[in-house]
Order: sequence, then C-alpha cells, then structure tokens
Amino acid sequence: DALKKSRNIPTIKISKNIGFEIIEKKLAEYIPEIKRPLKEYPSQLLGAVELSLSEIAIIYKKFITKVCHSEGRSSISVLSNPNETTLKRVVKKPLNEMKFFGKTGTSNSGLDSWFIGFDGKLLSISWFGVDGDRSNKYLRIGGATSSFKIFQSYLIKSGKRLNLLNCN
Repeated sequence: DALKKSRNIPTIKISKNIGFEIIEKKLAEYIPEIKRPLKEYPSQLLGAVELSLSEIAIIYKKFITKVCHSEGRSSISVLSNPNETTLKRVVKKPLNEMKFFGKTGTSNSGLDSWFIGFDGKLLSISWFGVDGDRSNKYLRIGGATSSFKIFQSYLIKSGKRLNLLNCN
C-alpha cells in the first residue's frame, strides 16, 4: 500500500528494520554511485540521487529484467494498476483499463519531472522541466501532473496500444 501511494515514511522505516547495510548492498547493484553509508543518507531511498534520464532508464530496465525473471513478480504486479497508484487522479481511458508498471519522479525544486512506464514489452520514459538556466526559476510540477500526462497523451493520440503486462 505504501508503494502504491508513494509514501516516504514507511520506506525509511522498513529500510531501518531490514537494515540499511542490506538495502545499501542491493541498491548498489543498480546505483553504484550512491553515497555510503546509506544510513547517513537515507533520502537516497526516496530518490535523492542525481541521475540522467539514460541512467534512470538503465536502472529500471535492469530492475524490471531481474524482477521478471524471478519467482516473485510482486513489485511490478503491485504497481501495475494505475487506478490503485498515485496516477489514479490523472489516468484516462483507455489507460485506466490497462495494466502497466509506471513510476513518477520529481526533483526537489520542482523544476524536473519524469515518468517511466513498462507494459511488458516496451520501456518508455518522458521528461518535463526547465532546460538551461535554472536560476530564479519557479516551476512547481509533479511527475503525475506533467510527465505522465505527456506519456499518456502520446499513447492515446498515437494509437499505440499497451501490451498485456507480463514479463515475456
């Protein structure tokens, strides 16, 4: 439920209970440049890591590939219904009737947002933000209200259809 609703406090508490050292080791497989020790930089668990869109795509591709080839595909399954996640207030037909894995992201300053989506075959990423001089800029945006809408509009208007979510 915490994952679906993008709740931050449960993420930190669960990581603390499991052990920051264990989480750090797993996370380093995907993001080698994380600051260590993780318990001193827990905000990284919430996405406070500087990454390019290419790096985000590589990380999610590696994660999805690993999860799809494992016995427990629960991470993707839990987050595949947009009506049960943070997207529920912005998802439109026909996407609200589809199953797809998606994750939004927003920079602390609200100058960038991204959305990465996976339908079982294709991994797509969209970005919206300030490109260039960022001094004295004010743009409060979130991934669900900008980047996801770009992704959604592209799919709806292009006539592309999401595949059935599976890991084949």
